[in-house]
Amino acid sequence: MALVTDEAVILRTVNYGDTSKILTLYSKNNGKLSCIVKGARNIKSRVLGVIEPFNHITIVFYNKENRDLQMLSKAETIKNFRVIKTDLDKLTISYRILEMMNKAVYDKEHSHELFELLIKSFNYINESGTDNSVSYLYFQVHLCEVLGISPIDKIEEEGGTFKSRELLLNKAQYETIKFLLDNDIEKMNTGSAANETILNLMSIYDKYLADHTENFIKLKSVRVFNQMN
Repeated sequence: MALVTDEAVILRTVNYGDTSKILTLYSKNNGKLSCIVKGARNIKSRVLGVIEPFNHITIVFYNKENRDLQMLSKAETIKNFRVIKTDLDKLTISYRILEMMNKAVYDKEHSHELFELLIKSFNYINESGTDNSVSYLYFQVHLCEVLGISPIDKIEEEGGTFKSRELLLNKAQYETIKFLLDNDIEKMNTGSAANETILNLMSIYDKYLADHTENFIKLKSVRVFNQMN
């Protein structure tokens, strides 16, 4: 059993027993993993407030091969994305990203690029005052790219539309995707006129991911987002 130190983002927490918690994490070097934190809900626990969804943390855990649930030894906050947690729109979009990540990525599958995408997306949502839906679409588009299932690679132009066997996009939708792929998230800035295109593409990508990832079925957070919009 090895003692491992890593960075991680908390995707999900579940209460376990009387005082413990089970965390689903996406870590920089060990990918997606689950850890149990004994006594985490005790008021005197050192990790109380550290092991919350969205938090970017350092972790120390006992890694035992062939065991699905590892034991967390220590956790400290790097960044807690405080603004996200106090803004309902930012919170909704961010939960949607967490849920998407949790369902689209397999256990122990890891990618430094995907970890950086997650951190970069939350940094942008936390600090930006622009439309948060753009951040979500940016994450969707780049998630597909990193997972090697991007639909854009297979699309051909035909009569002013862009289509493959799976997608049919108009010019505005196609150009929006290409812009998101070709630019860093800090350059994202769209006005209200583009909002309908963004929302339509979010739905298109949700369906596309559901068709191409085994566990990606009916995000609970999608219902909340649709009710808000």
